[in-house]
Amino acid sequence: MTFYDTFPDGCLPQDSFDRETVELLEASAVSFSTLYTAGDMPILKWDSAFEDFLDRRGNVLEDMLLDNCPMFPWTVWNQHVHTGNLYFSQGNTPSCMGHADDFAYRSSLLMSIGLGAPLHWHETDPYQTWLLSKNCNTRGGQSVAVMAQFANKRGHVIRGTKKASDKHQSALVFLSGKTEELAEKIRRCNRAGLGVALGNSTAVNGTMLDKNNVQVATLGGTWAHATSFNAWMKRNGQEYVFWTNSHGKRYGKGTLGEPADGAWMRVDKELLAFLLTAAKFGSPYVCLSEGT
Repeated sequence: MTFYDTFPDGCLPQDSFDRETVELLEASAVSFSTLYTAGDMPILKWDSAFEDFLDRRGNVLEDMLLDNCPMFPWTVWNQHVHTGNLYFSQGNTPSCMGHADDFAYRSSLLMSIGLGAPLHWHETDPYQTWLLSKNCNTRGGQSVAVMAQFANKRGHVIRGTKKASDKHQSALVFLSGKTEELAEKIRRCNRAGLGVALGNSTAVNGTMLDKNNVQVATLGGTWAHATSFNAWMKRNGQEYVFWTNSHGKRYGKGTLGEPADGAWMRVDKELLAFLLTAAKFGSPYVCLSEGT
């Protein structure tokens, strides 16, 4: 038995209830241009206004990378938070969906803070948020759709409390499309400093250094697991996104100061292979963090 075999229900495959949940949420979706006038954090459309936002922010972050001043969630964390761990293990609970959601939320929040947005950092508690999304039932996992709905409608739990905060909700964009389109959308969101949460069954079984001396994930085996993608970079023309797990520092620290809780994936290689099994868990979603 492997480590992952002890969490068979970590991320639940999509069922009819999950599909209906996403359909109801997307039926209320509004244009990105109305984000700050819509009241509570809304469900957003992937529309031209959102694409313009992604391109503008992505261009700023890419220019910083080219100027040898890259901004990643962990660099902002080190500058503004200083203590604790940005990402960490879920422990012996099937709470991976709560951690994937939380890590995407906090990564998006940190990147916005790093870019000068008037937002505030408060430590969120992924386990407690996950637990509330399950009506405090500790047995079994959680689905992508229900976790997304809870984060959007109820918010996230601040560490040290046990109540979801409506000051820490997520505005969400659900990501649709087949494997290549989905990979492109994740690339664009990560390039703009936005985290993406998802489920899949293609496992990561280690890391290796590629020809650009970047530590990339190697794939093999299966799981029912939720993880997130939280950063982007380019080296010698090759684009990468940073995949973040919730099983502790299992991968070794890379050459860019990235945490050992995850590894890079090449957009045209590992990411495509990783996403082949994402569809059966439902639509991944990108988080825009409130943080007020």
